Amino acid sequence: MSVPGNLTRSLAALSGAVSDDIPFWGCGLLGQLHGISEGTAQGDMKRMIDGLKVANPYGKVHFWNWNLAPMSPADGGKENLTSDFIFMPEQWGTGTVVDKYVRKANSVGFLDSEGKWCPAQMADIFLGANEPDIHGSCMGNMMGSCKAPCTPAEVAAGDCPTAHLLDKGTASPNSKGHCDCWSDSHATGCGFWPVNGVDNEQQPLPTCWDNPECVTAVMNQWRDTAKIVTAKGYKYLSTPLVAVDMDYMRSFIKHACDGCSDISCGCPTHIGWHFYANDCLSQGMSGYDNYQDKLDTTVELMEEFPFLLGAIVNEVGMLNCDMSTPAAICIPNGDSMVYPAKDQPNHACPSTPTLPNGFATFIEHLISLASKSYTSDGRRAVAAFTWFNLDMAGGTYNLRMFNDDGSMNAAGEAYIKSCQAWASGGPMPGPVPVPRPTPTPVPAPTPAPAPTPSSSCNVGDPVPCPGSAAYCAGDQCCPDGSTCPSANLGFNCPSGKVVDCTRGPSPSPSPASECSDYCSTKSCDWTSEWTCPWQPGNKKAGDDGSIGYACCCKLRQAQSDPCGGGAGPEVSV
Repeated sequence: MSVPGNLTRSLAALSGAVSDDIPFWGCGLLGQLHGISEGTAQGDMKRMIDGLKVANPYGKVHFWNWNLAPMSPADGGKENLTSDFIFMPEQWGTGTVVDKYVRKANSVGFLDSEGKWCPAQMADIFLGANEPDIHGSCMGNMMGSCKAPCTPAEVAAGDCPTAHLLDKGTASPNSKGHCDCWSDSHATGCGFWPVNGVDNEQQPLPTCWDNPECVTAVMNQWRDTAKIVTAKGYKYLSTPLVAVDMDYMRSFIKHACDGCSDISCGCPTHIGWHFYANDCLSQGMSGYDNYQDKLDTTVELMEEFPFLLGAIVNEVGMLNCDMSTPAAICIPNGDSMVYPAKDQPNHACPSTPTLPNGFATFIEHLISLASKSYTSDGRRAVAAFTWFNLDMAGGTYNLRMFNDDGSMNAAGEAYIKSCQAWASGGPMPGPVPVPRPTPTPVPAPTPAPAPTPSSSCNVGDPVPCPGSAAYCAGDQCCPDGSTCPSANLGFNCPSGKVVDCTRGPSPSPSPASECSDYCSTKSCDWTSEWTCPWQPGNKKAGDDGSIGYACCCKLRQAQSDPCGGGAGPEVSV
């Protein structure tokens, strides 16, 4: 894709400003990247890669997969990368990493997990264990209901149902919620499993810091891992990647950095966490609160431990979960959900009052919030961000940024625009509309005339929001709640369009013709809810080019005026 000159210049300046001590990796990818073959990207996948790597001071796109190298997971195709990628390795569990499987940091070209050549570059950051702070669940047909592995006694007694990762149906664990999650499936995180060196506790990790035996086992193995990866040239280490409990990282840092001040003995440089909202934000804007809390806690941790250089936020998405059932942590497509994925087109979030452009709106707002999070000394709170680009994996919706034919969808377009804006420090593509309660009307001064667009535009073009320095593009809302001038005709925000550059403002109709016909069958009663610019009220109608707007808001200048402004008596229907 072509990159605006000002963005290229600003990113070049940013690249010069990013020191080796404060890396910034921008936005990354995960999952199967269709459109890459034999090290070459084509079509919209190439456009995605080009759009993201220009928003990364290293000129590449970071990628991770819960493992030490690209692979072919059981529930997906081969992870093909190009030389445009930086791969971030992770030790998924808390055990000591196996030395021979750790590729050298910054290697340009290496063997993947299947022994095949991968042209990507290995990163110089090594990521910690995956979600040890929660018990999680076994995935597949027992997702949400199997909350722990079977005990040896349950296996011996034959009371250990097997979970199947690729089975799209529903199966049940035993009466205690235990299953065989090792034969044909895997867990959401390492908090599901026992820990070597911790006796008499089946799932010790979520409460590890209250158990000296667990602390000793985890820290000893972590320090061994740190020695191995430091010897391979890694410069940065992250804490475990937590799902929920941000204090888990605080405890980890205190133990890891006790008597240790660098990564060679395990003191991390970065924290890591995941975020998922649920049910297409059916609860409204409060669905973002936990995300903002995590950003705020990130800043607090970076202030408390000044050697921390930011957060790796590498799982972000939307859960398709009913969480109201006592026997399970997540029932996909559950009965209490408002927007179950099974009922939505393409199993993705539809247009809703909180997400008018579905996942595109969600992505824009999340990255906008991240872009505003800094420490008091100017360090970015978030050093890397990755959208969960998978199809209904682990109890989620279809979060892919590409359609089945390989074309990029609205979520993908929003990802590129938002990531570039975040990296360059420029304005975000557009704010998320916030539904507001209608206050008691009070007299208001006559607003300034709506600006006339300087030129026409196509649907989806980036254009200025009227009366604002912000920009929008297509089906988005402006900061004042009005609809973007380049939005589709059928898309509406709380106060409609102030300017419609796709076809210009409506002409004043001839009172004797158009308004006569309109007013004989319609009325202006609708202006009691969607008020004209000259009326008091919070929900303003926009000039959408319709005859109704012209007869009720342009030719009328007072509420007492009839439909058409005197062209004839208003006719009620």
